Amino acid sequence: MTIIIDCKNVGITFDKAPILANVDLQILDGEFVSIIGKSGSGKSTLLQVVGGLLTPTEGKVTIGEKVITEPMDEITYVFQKPVLLEWRNVLENVLMPLELKHKRKPTKEDITRAKTMIHSVGLEGHEDKYPHELSGGMMSRVSLARALLTRPSILLMDEPFSALDAMTKEQLQLELMQLSVQFSTTILFITHDITEAVYLSDRVVLLGDQPAKVKREFSIPFERPRPKDLKFELSFTSIVKGIYEEIEGRGESS
Repeated sequence: MTIIIDCKNVGITFDKAPILANVDLQILDGEFVSIIGKSGSGKSTLLQVVGGLLTPTEGKVTIGEKVITEPMDEITYVFQKPVLLEWRNVLENVLMPLELKHKRKPTKEDITRAKTMIHSVGLEGHEDKYPHELSGGMMSRVSLARALLTRPSILLMDEPFSALDAMTKEQLQLELMQLSVQFSTTILFITHDITEAVYLSDRVVLLGDQPAKVKREFSIPFERPRPKDLKFELSFTSIVKGIYEEIEGRGESS
């Protein structure tokens, strides 16, 4: 498969404090990769570098053959909070990326496309509701529909489900996995939840302590999409346990 994201010797320093150093990471087209590590290890910083929101002090990130120096249309970012506009309903919030991209009012085709995406994330019938009328899970679905509306090549997600209850989080994991397969989207996903990382990903990347670099990578052998009861199988839990032990410094050296 083709490498779509290529991080080469990426380093970044804030106020003379190195956060990332010599990060080498290649992500294939259509791959789902999760980045994990201890709090403060630089996971979100790396995501912002890939998204063109931060410029690396050293090294470079290329998307295809283009060096990233600023945000690109091919890349969409999903933050921890849904960041919905309170004065716009669900449909209007989902349509916003097309309005900004084309600098015009939505067409009938745009509206049909947005409604189809709203249906894909399980919000059919809620198009006219406003953010204050939605649950946390519903707002996360709106954020996901909005992110996928322009069919980005790359989706960057920074702990998008961390504030949700366990049942809602599990349902959204299923939906995200199905949508990522359906649209063949390359996803770089930040999480503190090892089980979530293993369940969603083709590969899990562990960052070490600051200045962080890739400490170890774990290939996840299960074909996506995956059933939710996979999480209870020994083959799955043994991978989760191995990653946990690696984070705690009790795993086998790579």
